[in-house]
Amino acid sequence: MLLTLKSVLRGRNWSDWVGFVFFIGFAGFLMIRAPRLSLLLLPSIIHEVLTSISFLMRSAPRARLTAPAPRSAAYAGTFIIPVFMLIVTGYAPQWLKPSPWSPLLSIGLLLWLLGTPLVLLGIWRLRRSFSIEPQARQLVTTGPYALARHPIYTGYLLQYLGILLAHLTAVFAAVLVIWLVLAVIRIGYEEAVLTATFPEYATYKRTVGMLGPTLKIESLFTAHRRVAKKSAGGH
Repeated sequence: MLLTLKSVLRGRNWSDWVGFVFFIGFAGFLMIRAPRLSLLLLPSIIHEVLTSISFLMRSAPRARLTAPAPRSAAYAGTFIIPVFMLIVTGYAPQWLKPSPWSPLLSIGLLLWLLGTPLVLLGIWRLRRSFSIEPQARQLVTTGPYALARHPIYTGYLLQYLGILLAHLTAVFAAVLVIWLVLAVIRIGYEEAVLTATFPEYATYKRTVGMLGPTLKIESLFTAHRRVAKKSAGGH
């Protein structure tokens, strides 16, 4: 096992070490700075730890987008919600006050619980191909990626919607909309570099939905016609 660890760490780029140290440090900062929100931030903390580990496990990129726009969208989308929560904890707790209606709290908790394992499983399955910026390393299409092209974003959307329902404020709703716009922009950049690098990604994109399984409307119409024909034949 020691030899395997040495082989993983050998030849790491300086940026991998910077990423590892930064995200480990950010996870610790979240725990210290926002103890009251530690439960809501726990997925983010675990995410930062897994992210830091991924920096030391990932393979070298085969292609990347280095322009300011895709890189800015990537980092802004990664940090906007955690930074917002840190600001709320220290300066504006009214921006994340609990919802007065208890059913919203229950639904929000359920969404949060559904999204958490999806995020963590997606990051772990992607670990050798992980990156913050739009890059192409290895194409991952198994596990949660067999159900959605971007299951990490799906998980975060569920989590953030759950937090919104449990802490229904206009400010957090606006921040969530900004995050969602950034996520869509990031997906566009990521899929551009993946499509250019992996020819098979075009087929994968047609058969697997962006954030979840796709509903094939034409298949439903075909099935309906078959049932109608059988019913007519029976009479």
